[in-house]
Amino acid sequence: MKLADLPNRESALSGHNKIIKLRLSAVAKYRYGVLLAAWCLLIFIMSSVPGNKYPEVSWEYADKFVHINLYLLGGLLASMWYASRKWNPAFALLFCATYGLSDELHQLMVPRRSFSYGDLAADCVGACLGVALYSFISVYRPPLIHKLVPYPIMSDNPERMKTT
Repeated sequence: MKLADLPNRESALSGHNKIIKLRLSAVAKYRYGVLLAAWCLLIFIMSSVPGNKYPEVSWEYADKFVHINLYLLGGLLASMWYASRKWNPAFALLFCATYGLSDELHQLMVPRRSFSYGDLAADCVGACLGVALYSFISVYRPPLIHKLVPYPIMSDNPERMKTT
């Protein structure tokens, strides 16, 4: 066997780096789906708690506020998931509305919980806000960053980077 026939260290490392990059890309590919699934599980667990186990709140619309905020997060996560799949983020709204409906139907089977059209409406409003927030961030993020950081942080000119 000749020395030229043996793989050199650079080619062996580049093969290893390709495996690492593939694994990282697989994690990156599913990270929004995992976060969305965790959010769904959290909603399901919270909906499974009987109604008398929640603390009393004096504010009349506190539960609607909670629904809006939870589904805002859900709309944001679902938008990220669908956008990473190159699907229209409007499907995220449909997903969240459907999940909100299934959540309300699930509550029919939980003691001291009930189906509420108000909660379903709050879920849909929160999902709309989450999808709108994602759309705003994805459209205006690059111009905002360029306004906040108008000059390059690192210079291509080595003379400019010298310290005296």
